[in-house]
Amino acid sequence: MFAKPAELARRRNRSPPLGFYSHFLIVARMTAKAFVLINTELGSEVDAVRAIKNIANVTEAFLVYGTYDIIVKVESDTLDKVKDTITHNLRTLSNVRSTLSMVVVEG
Repeated sequence: MFAKPAELARRRNRSPPLGFYSHFLIVARMTAKAFVLINTELGSEVDAVRAIKNIANVTEAFLVYGTYDIIVKVESDTLDKVKDTITHNLRTLSNVRSTLSMVVVEG
């Protein structure tokens, strides 16, 4: 039997499946990320990493061996906040000599 016009209208106006919305929820939760490699003044690595861990938007910070002394992961809801954290908070620490920032584009 054929569906009545009211039934057809109801079917057309039904909500999309949950999978449709979950895609947009995932996109809305995506964050801007960057990894920052830091060189510090000789002997100040431990103090620097302690200070860095207390900075807003810094999610991880590690002492490392090699060319750089510290690696930092910065995350926020916008790229501008990530850039501000790097520029105004990390690079201005007194015992930071140099930084190399790598903004995540995918992942």
